[in-house]
Amino acid sequence: MPKEEGMISSLKFISTKINLFPVATIKVFGDAINPSIPSKTLLLSKKDTASWVVKKMLDKYGLKHEDPKKYSLIQIIIPPRYQMDNKAIKEIILLDEECPLNICLNHSRRCQGSIIFKVIKCPPEYSQLLKQETTSNRSQILSIQDRTIHDQLCMFFEINQDGTDLESPRVFKLYRDTTYVGRDPKSAIGKQYFYIDGSGIDRDHCTIQNQNGIVALIPRGEIWLNGKRVTTTFLLRHGAVIRFGRNTKFCFYDPQVVQKSKLMPGQIKQENADRSAPYGSLPVLTMNGGDKANDFQSRASYIRPKKTSTINVVEKESKIDVLPGLLEVFAE
Repeated sequence: MPKEEGMISSLKFISTKINLFPVATIKVFGDAINPSIPSKTLLLSKKDTASWVVKKMLDKYGLKHEDPKKYSLIQIIIPPRYQMDNKAIKEIILLDEECPLNICLNHSRRCQGSIIFKVIKCPPEYSQLLKQETTSNRSQILSIQDRTIHDQLCMFFEINQDGTDLESPRVFKLYRDTTYVGRDPKSAIGKQYFYIDGSGIDRDHCTIQNQNGIVALIPRGEIWLNGKRVTTTFLLRHGAVIRFGRNTKFCFYDPQVVQKSKLMPGQIKQENADRSAPYGSLPVLTMNGGDKANDFQSRASYIRPKKTSTINVVEKESKIDVLPGLLEVFAE
């Protein structure tokens, strides 16, 4: 019996014959809370809600006295790499009563890509909306579109060493100005810090500059771009594969490229065909002066007009269809 089928059978046995909630372990990312501790693993059942996950994560990160209302649990859906040019990474804030395990069980990784969960500081715009709504009508008023983050920031998402998709990849968002990359926990205090602890990673491995939508990487340690070792500053382009050290690989995602490809697919395709430089590599960026691309739209988060949609709330005796690879089911 295949491994995935075995896990599904075990889960059904727990829920139908013993009449208990199915349980599974899920990796929840918390590097927005503490960059040096990227994630924690939680044991969840179908009765555990997003608000419970936030409280549990704060406790595991030593912040049990923090107000959980200041934090949100988000789901991030990363499309398969072959769809990256025309399908966006989606970040959706979960309602307090939504169930992460329910969402996982109803998510088709083959069609929709990977799904992960992450605890972040609650966006100010979303906090303002919450103050205007009551708990009783929140699920009807705040649709998925209302809760989708549209800050248009570039990201790194982790991939396997052979370039294939991970089942639960780490996702790191690149904010404006300087992001420091390395494995020094002390350097993460008070900075935009991308913590990587792997083979060949230096304490001060590299820095990343995000200025007016132009993202440049300045190597200090071992950096590989699309399979080639680089030692000088270079621009990051959508789809570029970066290897930090010996075996830690990330793919660079630029939402502006995806947005343009949806609006003008023919023009973008022709532009990409006309480029002579390898995909993901550009000449050295002059940080002081030089030509700059036109400013993109504001990168601040905003809330889109409201639309009704279905949400995954906690339901008893829910039918189980899909069990993605990020879950490990206990048979007892």
